[in-house]
Amino acid sequence: MKLGSFGSGDRATEFRAGLFVDGGVIDIAAARPDLSSSLLQILQSGEGAIETVRQIAREADEGALPAGAFLESSGIRYGAPIRPGKMICVGGNYEDYRRILNLPELPVPAFFLKSPDCVVAHDDNVEIPEGYGVFYQEWELSCVIGQKCRHVSEDEAEKAIFGYTIVNDITGHTLENLGPRPYHMLGKNMETFAPVGPWILAKEALPKSVYDLQARRWRNGELVCESSTREMRRSFAEIISYVSNFMTLYPGDIVTGASPPAGPIEAGDEIEVEFEGVGRLRNQVVRADIDPSYGRLIGIEQT
Repeated sequence: MKLGSFGSGDRATEFRAGLFVDGGVIDIAAARPDLSSSLLQILQSGEGAIETVRQIAREADEGALPAGAFLESSGIRYGAPIRPGKMICVGGNYEDYRRILNLPELPVPAFFLKSPDCVVAHDDNVEIPEGYGVFYQEWELSCVIGQKCRHVSEDEAEKAIFGYTIVNDITGHTLENLGPRPYHMLGKNMETFAPVGPWILAKEALPKSVYDLQARRWRNGELVCESSTREMRRSFAEIISYVSNFMTLYPGDIVTGASPPAGPIEAGDEIEVEFEGVGRLRNQVVRADIDPSYGRLIGIEQT
């Protein structure tokens, strides 16, 4: 079951919850008017609402959908699956990338928060500014929380995962390497710096273990990295259990699993990433209209 958001026709910018199927998408609110048109609100409504969506999927398989509920792929625009209350981003969790960066093996997961205002959708633009150094594309299989989590065990954390999506954690590589933490947060939290999608795959729909998925990254059609979730040092359950000691996680929150080996991006690039069985996320990189004078004040050499 692939759940996301979409717009269509003269309502292309009014995104609503959809169930993505072969050839198109099912408008969930059109199939069940009692359900919200917001996927985040559906997740927040609990297991009863999710089971209703599963029933819609079964009706689609049986050809029993209400008239007008199905739209063909050619007529839709992707929206971000959800705009989470918070994004918990983890670093240094892929062993292949940790070795490249020569990072220490920390005793607990390293995480930081990324603003929900960074979120954009599949096929949306990523905007990077001139005058702020080099920018990297970190690409991360991520889980979406389905149940409230506070002080949960790893077993409880595993049950709290609704499904999986992909996040591009766009990163100001020069900024984060300057040292002081405020520059790291700036480099992580510019608008458009978190493409999410193209949808959320319910965990029961995974073709095999989430820790045995091939991962690939392309830049302008060239395959530039291959990895696997086998490289993950800590599981999502371990990360969620740890984080839940310090803050409450709510349905719709996103927790990333960190990035395989990352690489630079520039305006004019098309970037694509794929995690086997989950989906393939594509975005275009453009130049952002941001005042470069702050880069000079920070001490970044202008080119």
